[in-house]
Amino acid sequence: MFTTIVKHNKADIDDQLIDLGLMQIGNRFIFHTNNQKELCTILSNKMKNELLFQFQESLNFEEYEQIHKVICSISELIDGKIDDSMCRLGYLENGESAYIVTNWKKWSFFIEKAKIKSMEGVNVLVLNALKAKIDSGILISYELKQSIKDEFCINKCTLITTTGERTIVGDKLLIEPISLLL
Repeated sequence: MFTTIVKHNKADIDDQLIDLGLMQIGNRFIFHTNNQKELCTILSNKMKNELLFQFQESLNFEEYEQIHKVICSISELIDGKIDDSMCRLGYLENGESAYIVTNWKKWSFFIEKAKIKSMEGVNVLVLNALKAKIDSGILISYELKQSIKDEFCINKCTLITTTGERTIVGDKLLIEPISLLL
């Protein structure tokens, strides 16, 4: 179980947490996904002015990303100080540790880059930022850019399609693997 602590100086934050869509059960708040999967339990220790975020170590990247956003949003809302030293998620290319908040942007960029690299030579679907299909084919190459906010962006890719080679250029292209098996 991973644990992250957010220390704060607010007297009563329960209403603010409920306003964020968290479900309250006693001194605990539960963060669910849209399909009601419980991702994170938040324990409110009013004596210490702390929120204790607890979540499983075996989540997928998108679930960790949701927890990251919730921790950062709540911390910003209550002007909290985050201690995520007890939830190392992995390592950066240089061997430095990455946690749910500390080095998150660098780590998520590293993970996304590795994911796209693994799709070279694979049948993929290319979508625009609004998730509308642009084309599909075998991924030959791609170009990445790191945005001003350190977000992961694919701005160009080349596919072998049924009509030949095609280069697609755009902001925030999405590339997803597709299976030919049904």
